Amino acid sequence: MPTGANPVMKLMTRHSTIVLATAFVLVLAVADVVVAAKKSPKVGFLRDVAPVLLRRCSGCHGGRVSRGGYRLHVFSELMRAGESGEAS
Repeated sequence: MPTGANPVMKLMTRHSTIVLATAFVLVLAVADVVVAAKKSPKVGFLRDVAPVLLRRCSGCHGGRVSRGGYRLHVFSELMRAGESGEAS
């Protein structure tokens, strides 16, 4: 830009550059999130959820034990609300 350029034009050029750079960074960030979401496999009950329930919950809520009135070994019991509230 020539040295005698209009100060308003300088400000607008600087502002436009900042806006474009910010928009570019945001587009890259959104694109990265979308790509990561597409790569993530869907959660499967047998593969992802059941092992956690067995490892963390079956000691108190499985088989003969039904702490809090909540049992994990039968599906209908698993989906039924326990003493603490509704099943999620």
